[in-house]
Amino acid sequence: MRSGCDTRQYYREGLRSENRFSGFPVYQDLGGWLRENRDKRIGGLFIVSMNGAIPKLDDKTLGLISSLLPDFDPVIQVVESSLGGGKSFGRLDLPLARDADYFFEVWLYGDMERQISARLTQDVSDNSKYFWYRPFDELVEQPGSREDLISSFCDVLKTLLTFRTRIVQRKGWLFWHFRCEYCEADTWRAVYCHSAFRGGKFKAPQISGSKRVYQSDAIALGNAK
Repeated sequence: MRSGCDTRQYYREGLRSENRFSGFPVYQDLGGWLRENRDKRIGGLFIVSMNGAIPKLDDKTLGLISSLLPDFDPVIQVVESSLGGGKSFGRLDLPLARDADYFFEVWLYGDMERQISARLTQDVSDNSKYFWYRPFDELVEQPGSREDLISSFCDVLKTLLTFRTRIVQRKGWLFWHFRCEYCEADTWRAVYCHSAFRGGKFKAPQISGSKRVYQSDAIALGNAK
């Protein structure tokens, strides 16, 4: 699993107006649809489509989710980007661990682009808040890289599901810094980190002081490390 802090992201992500998946979408009320379509599944997942475009997960990812979260009924929502242009993304919300400060979301775009992000539970209704995410776009433009993309994605996803995690937010002079870590054998190890320019359009959580730590227990409790 790729880990550590990719310093190349600091300026690329920090000075960009918003990351690819953060033109955060307009949502529909799903309660009625889920009650009426409880038994309708595609590839083991419920699909909610706003415009007919249905993103799909590969068998390896589906198998991983099913094995670690056997009682979880996943829902892929097709959501529209606020950037316009007819673009839409698939979003899968993963379960929230007990007393966790955040939960993870899986974002899909086409067949080759994915991202895992975290959303604070206190900001669940605020789709514009900038927080930790892990892109996988470094593999998109490489020929024959789909298997590498899936393997890298599943490695990170499994880590986030089976280990206790924390997200450290730091406030620097010019940048917000976000770092996700997982705890293995009482040692915190890096998953991924990135930064965003504080003077830009990013709406990061406001914190007291220069640092705040958010926590989450393992989501797959039966497989917790």
